Amino acid sequence: MATGTYTLKLKVGNKSTMGVLELQDDYLSLRSSDPDIVEVSTPELRFQPPHIIWGYATTSLPPAQVSVRVLRDSLVQLGATPLTLTPGTYPQFTITEYGFLKPPQVSAGTRALVFLAKYQGPAERIQAFVERTNAATPGLNLWLNTSGI
Repeated sequence: MATGTYTLKLKVGNKSTMGVLELQDDYLSLRSSDPDIVEVSTPELRFQPPHIIWGYATTSLPPAQVSVRVLRDSLVQLGATPLTLTPGTYPQFTITEYGFLKPPQVSAGTRALVFLAKYQGPAERIQAFVERTNAATPGLNLWLNTSGI
């Protein structure tokens, strides 16, 4: 489908309304003329760029034992480049108004360290890093999504 703006007829049961679908290079938006008939829960969805890894580490260990900087630097040594994206909702994650990956909800006393980076190497290298890091640091749960590589 070509980029552009498309008028839609949206029908639910015997009710209908008009809508607008906008397709751009980096996002898709959908608006309904009557939200009582069709409510769009995610009116804009940004497209995930290629070659990214993202995820988080959760831990209750003190910052002196587990640092986001140390984990990030380790990823950089593997060839990852820290990345910021346009704020919004992406298919698998949300970027906050400050350009950071929205952290997961964690229980009291636990903190989440988030990661978003461009990476064009083999996914197995990142997966091995995650396994090594989790094994070497009891109390740390590192998870990185490599499906975007």
